Amino acid sequence: MFEPKLRREYEFYISQQAKSYGYRTLVSYNLQQASDLTVANLYSYFNIRNKSEDVAEEVTFN
Repeated sequence: MFEPKLRREYEFYISQQAKSYGYRTLVSYNLQQASDLTVANLYSYFNIRNKSEDVAEEVTFN
């Protein structure tokens, strides 16, 4: 089970990333309704996606 503060941080991160990728349904209200496991999975998804894009940019610039 998440600490409430950590869950809010994850929800905020997910909603910001979702907005930048055009996922309109991943808004704060919907994330508050989601289970802890769903929030953790979405956080991991966006975190890994961002890291892979960072690596791709490094390879492109080098």
